Amino acid sequence: MNLRYIFPLAVLLLLFIFIYSFLEISVKPDKYIEEIESKRLEIIDFMENDPESPFNKKGEVPYEGLNFFDIDPKFKIKAKIKKIASPIPFNIQMSNGETEEYFKYATAHFKLSDVEQELLLLKSKRFFDKPYLFLPFYDVTSAIESYGGGRYLNIDYEGGKDVVLDFNLAYNPYCAYTEAYRCPIPPAENRITVKVTAGERNYKDHH
Repeated sequence: MNLRYIFPLAVLLLLFIFIYSFLEISVKPDKYIEEIESKRLEIIDFMENDPESPFNKKGEVPYEGLNFFDIDPKFKIKAKIKKIASPIPFNIQMSNGETEEYFKYATAHFKLSDVEQELLLLKSKRFFDKPYLFLPFYDVTSAIESYGGGRYLNIDYEGGKDVVLDFNLAYNPYCAYTEAYRCPIPPAENRITVKVTAGERNYKDHH
């Protein structure tokens, strides 16, 4: 092929790739936000209508709607995971003063707001064989904009060196709504040193 035709074709190809990539970047956040909004609606429906909801099962606190931070894709993070060779059993402190057996399973390493973070990922004794991890955490919003007893994140994990931490899915323990429940308190290692303005906020001004 004549070189004078190859150059314009190469330019057009690069332009097409650039435009396609731009469209991909602009469309994905909208789709992601729709997915999180859909999951929030499911949670709201459960809390309001399901007999197993803490508002219906215990019946001590009227349901008056959940509060969430705005959905922000930057809080969906891919973290490096370092598994502990032999998971370490320990008794996590519960909100009622009791303890419950969990395992220190791995640590997650990532940056949030350009600050390095290292968090402990747990497995409960009861669900040790299930393909997910448990992350109870505090952050700078705790006891101000979010529940003072910390928030939780359930993490899908079936192996590998990476794990996705989506803080837009962070949720309150049932203790945030009523003292009728006993809830794990985040261990000291799990204090995020920046604001996590994602996920569930305080329930009204309860607690």
